[in-house]
Amino acid sequence: LSRLIEAGTVRAFSPEEATAELSKAVAKGDLERAIRIARNLVYRDPEDLEALTQLAGSLRAAGHLPEAAQEYARLGARLRTDESWPSAAKAFGLAAECAPEDRSHLRDQVDALGRAGRTVEAVTQARRLVEGLLADGRTPEAVEAGRLIAMLAPRDPNAHVLLAEALIGSRKKEDALGVLLAARAQVPVTEVDTLEDLDGRILRLDPTRAPKPSTQRKERVS
Repeated sequence: LSRLIEAGTVRAFSPEEATAELSKAVAKGDLERAIRIARNLVYRDPEDLEALTQLAGSLRAAGHLPEAAQEYARLGARLRTDESWPSAAKAFGLAAECAPEDRSHLRDQVDALGRAGRTVEAVTQARRLVEGLLADGRTPEAVEAGRLIAMLAPRDPNAHVLLAEALIGSRKKEDALGVLLAARAQVPVTEVDTLEDLDGRILRLDPTRAPKPSTQRKERVS
């Protein structure tokens, strides 16, 4: 499009006109035209987040998933720079959907979710990430992902369990045991189910290190 404009074959739109034309193309479902216009807008102004969003969405809708993943990742990186964590998490999540084999998008989503304070979602996605990396045989990266989520959600026992699972997958049994024991130490005695789950995991790793049940935990609230 830029070359055609320079050659005088088509009229150059102002940014405002191009944005209006982009909206019309999206509304009509003319995805290829929307892609062309959005590309031109982003080329003119890389900081145009609306155009970048439309470009990624149109590529995705048109089935150009690898390109859509790249643009969603670019959008997420831009939003991360602004510390717009919820929006960055959404962009990285869409990138991960478009290119599930590229684990970096899911890792970026986990990081953004954690920084947005959405720890439950972060742990859920981190589990997908760790399981995927272990399935790929990328155990060092799985451990790195486990450490990331444990750092982002230090008070969430599930985050530490996830790190322990990654360490077990890396054959670092003693490290995993240490993580589980440390996690158990900070769980209130009133959280009976969580403590019993941790005790079971510790017992399976090393029966001699399993903590003894406290009398307080025996008294369940009916």
